[in-house]
Amino acid sequence: MKRLSLRLRLILIFSLLALLTWSTASVVAWVMSRNTINEVFDTQQMLFAKRLATANLGDLLADESARSLPKTKKLVHHGKRGEQDDDALAFAIFDRQGKMLLNDGENGADFLFDGEREGFTDGERKGDDDSWRLVWLTSPDGRYRIVVGQEWDYRRDMALGMVTGQLVPWLATLPVLMLLIALMVGRELRPLRAVAAGLRRRAPDDATPLDARQVPTEVRPLVDALNALFARINALLVRERRFTSDAAHELRSPLAALRVQTGSGATGGGRCADA
Repeated sequence: MKRLSLRLRLILIFSLLALLTWSTASVVAWVMSRNTINEVFDTQQMLFAKRLATANLGDLLADESARSLPKTKKLVHHGKRGEQDDDALAFAIFDRQGKMLLNDGENGADFLFDGEREGFTDGERKGDDDSWRLVWLTSPDGRYRIVVGQEWDYRRDMALGMVTGQLVPWLATLPVLMLLIALMVGRELRPLRAVAAGLRRRAPDDATPLDARQVPTEVRPLVDALNALFARINALLVRERRFTSDAAHELRSPLAALRVQTGSGATGGGRCADA
């Protein structure tokens, strides 16, 4: 199996670390956004419920034919309705016997009566399995029960939208980030490529030390070790050359004497033969 290059491994590692870091940050952002949204909307619900509870409900509910507020599209015929959501907020007002006296004309018409709870709770609407965040209050005179609700999915969708709004731009710039990482890694590895090229061009007997000034600090021990190796090899070659030279010098005199003796012996033998 072919091993990946150092450059490619660094690019993949940095990219995975960036993705892991961003994923962790996204989870933290999701939790913080959800908590902030819950705090804001709980405050909004409570304020709305308090205003309804402290309003002059007797005058407001005098007209028994007006059980629901008109829908927004009936009130705004030609103007802009804006970016609104029916699940953003709903309310209903009951009497103490559980009869619905007034609702918002949308989701509040399906709220179920609860005569005991006070404050925040979770509940459902009639004929709907979706979970709602509800706040119940009793009017100061004790005659009415007010409920203000908001669907949990609305809050979750808003928190998810906030996180997604950060995710999409980051994913769009991820290729740019990987390209920048590749360029940065390539630039930092350039001194190593220069050292490798110098080693390929080096003659076998070249003992010149490698230039370690531009080499990264993490790789400098390797370059220093190579320079020390070159120095030891050069010292070994010098010793071998000196030994060879000395040996040749030591052998030169005995060989010369041997040649002289051999020549003398040959000359003496010739003379004896002539005699």
